[in-house]
Amino acid sequence: CSNNTKAIPVSGKLTPKQQEIEHLDLDEFLKENPNFIKDKFIKSVLISFYMNGSIGVEIVSKNPIPEELISQIEKTQTRLLLNWNMTRLSSRHISIKNLFQETPDNFYQDEIPRYIRESFIILHGMIEDFLAACEENKYDILMSIQDRDDKIDRNYFFIVRQIRNFFENPFIKKPLNYSHKKLIDLRLLAKIIEDSGDLMKEVASILQQFQKLIQILEIRSYIIEFFKELLDGYNTLADILSKNVSFDGSIDSRKSFALLPWIQEKRLRGKILLEKWDKFIAQTTIVTEKFTFQEYYKASILINNLQSIYLKIFEFSNLFI
Repeated sequence: CSNNTKAIPVSGKLTPKQQEIEHLDLDEFLKENPNFIKDKFIKSVLISFYMNGSIGVEIVSKNPIPEELISQIEKTQTRLLLNWNMTRLSSRHISIKNLFQETPDNFYQDEIPRYIRESFIILHGMIEDFLAACEENKYDILMSIQDRDDKIDRNYFFIVRQIRNFFENPFIKKPLNYSHKKLIDLRLLAKIIEDSGDLMKEVASILQQFQKLIQILEIRSYIIEFFKELLDGYNTLADILSKNVSFDGSIDSRKSFALLPWIQEKRLRGKILLEKWDKFIAQTTIVTEKFTFQEYYKASILINNLQSIYLKIFEFSNLFI
């Protein structure tokens, strides 16, 4: 290397995209989207800005900002957007900004595996509570599922935000603990958990609303069997996760082939459960005097969601093979 060669300067600043504070003209939004507040669309807007790395949002209006919208903003920011904080600057101006400054030198890279494990523990606890609720035929415990799903979503949005920051800032001074491939694996893990939480939330809603239908159709024992299989599968996944996702974020697939017999067994058990359900619905007569078609449809959605959560087992295990 020549002595005249100059070192490439390393920037410690965020890229222009991450430096941006988004500006939202509420009057223009309402003109183009009259149902913007009614449909609670602000939630999707804020999540999009957040996950794409923006450091804040300024919301302005020529008129007083409706309290209904402010409530939606507060709920979204508090429950789902880690490190964002809302401030009312006036009745016509709301500022949402990072509570703590984010730079390439203080990205929370070491926290990503921790948030993944925390989300999985929350999901695992959901399955345990579902099984207990069905076995005892008491579903009040499921009222907390919504809040727990929000926690999983919050962790997921933060993980995606951090990983995108890594990819968009190649000159990070702080050394990374893992490669881009491992970052992608970690994001996939987080997404599988987030999807499962969303499915669990809908299952909880159906179980609470349609208890009578479940009892009369006598499918509670089938649901219990399903949750036992789910819990057994996710117990194994919890062990795999703790061994393969270390504190530095590494995923070790060297012993992955040991999982193959277990995966084969789980696929067989899933097939048996599906065949039982197909046999059951073939013998079930729709009694319109007792239940509406919508109620039968919801029962079907319940089982479909359980099947989807079961299949997530293999999405998890695929990352280790």
